[in-house]
Amino acid sequence: MIIIVLILIGINYISGIIDRKAEEEADRKRARVEEKIARKKAEIQNRKKQEQERLQRKDIKYYKANKKKVISQIKTYFSKGEYENALTVANKYISAEDPNLERLRSNVLKILQAKRELKREQEILTQLKTIPVSEYKRNLDLYRELEGIDPKNQLYKKKIAFYERKYGQEKERASCDLELLSWHWSTTSSGNYVTAEGEVKNISGRRLERVQAVVTWYDSSGNLITSDASTIQYSPLMRVRLHRLK
Repeated sequence: MIIIVLILIGINYISGIIDRKAEEEADRKRARVEEKIARKKAEIQNRKKQEQERLQRKDIKYYKANKKKVISQIKTYFSKGEYENALTVANKYISAEDPNLERLRSNVLKILQAKRELKREQEILTQLKTIPVSEYKRNLDLYRELEGIDPKNQLYKKKIAFYERKYGQEKERASCDLELLSWHWSTTSSGNYVTAEGEVKNISGRRLERVQAVVTWYDSSGNLITSDASTIQYSPLMRVRLHRLK
């Protein structure tokens, strides 16, 4: 019995050694394959680099021999408004490091950038027409992008100020203890004063005491006119109850 157990142990031991040897050999084979692949990739990259350098030297040689012709071709594309073609030619010979060519290329890039920005500006303005004013964050993000395109545009600046204020108020309301259900305003009989009245709901889940109602007035351009505050008549405000404010 003891002999059988020892034989089984020996078989398992030898089997384990064989398995480890097989795994090690598989690892070595995998490493050799990976090394071969990496070497092949490096060779391909090196050949590509050499070919690029050869073509670059060829382009530089051609440009130096035909500078006036190349510059004239770029200017012709430029005058026709074919800026992409002008850029393609300029990029082909830019490695010649000629100041005249670099200046032409820079002008082409500026015009292409301006055209892209104008196109994007029109896209945003069209998109804004489909977005409700109440979607403050979306409007704010788009007007900020417009300002990035045209930093001197005063309309965009005013819109940003308006939506920043509205979005700030929206975030503030989201964290408030009260929900404003409705409100309206009216002038006194003399016409010298304005009264604001409304209704709020306590959504805090607790009693609220000494709550103030604040009303701020702005003109049509979003400029502050005045602000006033008054303590709500009901104190404390009970949970989930509606309360009139004035």
